Amino acid sequence: MNLSDENLTELINDIDSEFSRLLKLCILVPINLLSIPLTFYTTIYLYKRRVEQRTLSDIILIILLLVSFIDILINQSGVMIYFRLSFIWPQNSMYCIVWNYFNYLDYYLNLYLTVWASIERHILIFHHTFFDRNIKKFYFHKLPLIIIICYGILIYLVLIIFNPCINHFQMNQPWCGSICFTQKTITYLYDWFINSVFPICLIIILNITLIIRVIKRKNHIQTNQLIWKRCRKLTIQMITISSIYLICFLPSGIITILRSLLADSKFGEQAMQTCFRYTFLLANALLPYVTLSSLPELRKKIKLFIRQSKQFRVFKIRPIVTNICD
Repeated sequence: MNLSDENLTELINDIDSEFSRLLKLCILVPINLLSIPLTFYTTIYLYKRRVEQRTLSDIILIILLLVSFIDILINQSGVMIYFRLSFIWPQNSMYCIVWNYFNYLDYYLNLYLTVWASIERHILIFHHTFFDRNIKKFYFHKLPLIIIICYGILIYLVLIIFNPCINHFQMNQPWCGSICFTQKTITYLYDWFINSVFPICLIIILNITLIIRVIKRKNHIQTNQLIWKRCRKLTIQMITISSIYLICFLPSGIITILRSLLADSKFGEQAMQTCFRYTFLLANALLPYVTLSSLPELRKKIKLFIRQSKQFRVFKIRPIVTNICD
């Protein structure tokens, strides 16, 4: 049974109460406030590394960090305003379209950049001499990244910005309700499968096979401590980043799949509206923390900076006594 827009709005408001929204706001705000300077500092650190120290994996990390930074500033700021006010601000259609554009683009970029990062880890760990020539770096490192980013920008320009369908936005719902291309079966299924389900499955498969390959070749790789240390670092970093994305993206995906299989559009509605609809936002907010955990040199610099900032000199002002003779 299909619900009307008015009934759906009432249902969502009943499930996702004002207290629930304020609770989510209290969780997101402190994480994001610290995430912004961490993103800025980590990105500069990775970019300013000496050429011989900078790796190809650093480039994807920089791009992911920039995507998370843009998401926090544009997408998540709109969500937090909604949590605080219980309605969208500013209330106009153009804002809703742009907001949805960055929301879908960010979701797509997070998944496909993680997919390509996982593929590159296989190459960097088990075929570390593959990128020994600049021509290979261009075709098998830079070009795939350019294609992934350009495809995402173009596909959502077509689906959201230049789509002739008519939007019926609801200013008391996150992301203004829904964007009109999701009402058409073909475009909805294309976006859902190609830009969401498919990359999530690839991330799971690629990282499971990475762990298996590392375990199988562990004894062989350990003969060279330098290579083993590098291999372990790349593997742990990739598994950690992928786990964050999977934990944050999978719940809503599983509920969507179960709704289709069970032919029940209201299955898991309470969990979806109160929690899982927003968990993917945490992926970008937590990325700087995860990246920092894999950079011990940067952690030392930050700890040193914090320690030095706490060491304030205390100046004792002594009173100067003067004798005034009349």
